[in-house]
Amino acid sequence: MPREYHRAYEKIYYARPEIKKRRAAQMRAYAKDPELRKRHEARWLVNRAVASGRLIPDSCESCDSEIVQAHHDDYNKPLDIRWLCHPCHRKEHAQAEGQEVK
Repeated sequence: MPREYHRAYEKIYYARPEIKKRRAAQMRAYAKDPELRKRHEARWLVNRAVASGRLIPDSCESCDSEIVQAHHDDYNKPLDIRWLCHPCHRKEHAQAEGQEVK
């Protein structure tokens, strides 16, 4: 479907009072989450370090793919990261949450 259709639908959908109320409650809870703030700061620091050249992405530590993402084991150590490709990163999070890995 064309992009204009989706934009028009979203404009109508998000204008509904019950949707506005629910989204406002979700955003209040989201903004007050201290763990979320740590995650955002860690991502920001990694992105700045990569942009400035202080941190250079390596290949995936699991499968040697060149297209990688930064994975934080501990958000209190924002520049202590592991480089993982998207599929390996998803598997890592699934294992951490106790889900079955495919």
